[in-house]
Amino acid sequence: AIEDLERVIDENDIDESDLLFYPNIDYVSLCALSGLLQKRNLSSFPRIAVRFIGVLEYPSERDILSLELLICSLVFAADAGLPIAFSAESAVLARRLSELYGIHCAQTPTLSDFAYLPLRPVEQLNILAPGSGRPDKGFYRLAAICRHLSESMSRPFTLFAQDMPVYRYQKPSSSVSLPVDVPEVVMLPSALPATSLLALMQASHVVVLPYESSVYQYRSSAIMVDAACTGRPIVASGGCGFSEDIERFDLGFLAYSTSDFAEKISYLSERVCGSIDSAYMEKASSSYASYSHKAIVDNLAGLLR
Repeated sequence: AIEDLERVIDENDIDESDLLFYPNIDYVSLCALSGLLQKRNLSSFPRIAVRFIGVLEYPSERDILSLELLICSLVFAADAGLPIAFSAESAVLARRLSELYGIHCAQTPTLSDFAYLPLRPVEQLNILAPGSGRPDKGFYRLAAICRHLSESMSRPFTLFAQDMPVYRYQKPSSSVSLPVDVPEVVMLPSALPATSLLALMQASHVVVLPYESSVYQYRSSAIMVDAACTGRPIVASGGCGFSEDIERFDLGFLAYSTSDFAEKISYLSERVCGSIDSAYMEKASSSYASYSHKAIVDNLAGLLR
């Protein structure tokens, strides 16, 4: 990885007037950058913009111990005069990095290609639960949420959920509740192209994200961003990295239990089917999208002068 980075810099004559931008830095790229900083003269090194995400893929468990050293190598380079902009995908991760390393770390949210689409008229409520059938995205919670909805909501509904890949069906224990036999659930393929996801967003009235907060404590969600930019009200788990954005921009509600998810979805169903103000949803969507783009520009502005 160090050799690859070195070759990219040398073959393209990259120097201190250029900008090396890592929009989603991974562990190996961080290792390579740290290693090259130790080899090269900082005065001729390009300016750096690093955006951290809430999960890094480690080659082995032992490498987790070196993460602090790798980040500290960037902090030392910044202290030595190398222009570096630090940012993170979620506000909670940005604050955590700022506290741990004494740096200015801004939030630069994930961007979406989706744009606001007015809600379609409601004959029955369409709920979208995307997420490739992953347990950490709440796949096993969907059946229970639907049972609570059937008891609490008089309006008919359909929940569209991405299925698990076939190999994952060999792993669940008998105690796990799968949504495949719930009549209100329509199972979608585990992988969807962007065009299909956009069509599903357009046809939906509520997006539900029952993610595991223990896994997503510092992480954002591209699906949450797509839903926000499309203007679909969201019901998502509290305690996730993206939860703060949902509250801050009034993009929906946070839930903390299965019954809480059902109650929030039921409440939104009355608003969507009744008096929800489409102009309000459009304003919230536009405000969030504008903030996301401006945050990236602001974070890079100092390096681009």
